[in-house]
Amino acid sequence: MRCDRLISLLAVLLLAGCTPRDPLDWKIDGRNANELQGWLDHTIEKMPAPLADEFSVAVVRIRDTTHGWTKANPEATTNPLCLRLHGRTVRDVLIEGLQLQADDLAARVKNDKANILRLIESDANTTRTPVAEARYQRQLERFRHQGELNERAYDALEKRISQLLAQPRN
Repeated sequence: MRCDRLISLLAVLLLAGCTPRDPLDWKIDGRNANELQGWLDHTIEKMPAPLADEFSVAVVRIRDTTHGWTKANPEATTNPLCLRLHGRTVRDVLIEGLQLQADDLAARVKNDKANILRLIESDANTTRTPVAEARYQRQLERFRHQGELNERAYDALEKRISQLLAQPRN
């Protein structure tokens, strides 16, 4: 009886020691699409809700930039998405997904600034009716507001990436 309890206790301790306590340090196990989907389904539900949401968005971002992932056989170990994710930690995938988002936002911020500049340059020496002037001012304000929102979102992403990089890894 004592031996059985000891064996059970050792088994629990060994199994508990296999998975890091911090979900950010969990390794993705998905050599093919079916395994990857199974791992995602099983593991995401164990994560704290905010992390699960953030991780899901990161996986979708990475998936959307991975060419050929839909054409692969679900049992094939050559699926580009599986090759990209398998064996990586949740933290690494989050960082990559957030960096992809940050890159998109940086491009939007650059585009917003170019739109404002174009709008201002097109205004040079232009006379408008009061209605056209009001429309111009609304458009300029809309571009500025959207640019500010995108810059704040970009700053938040960069801050989160820095947090993830600064946290100790197990």
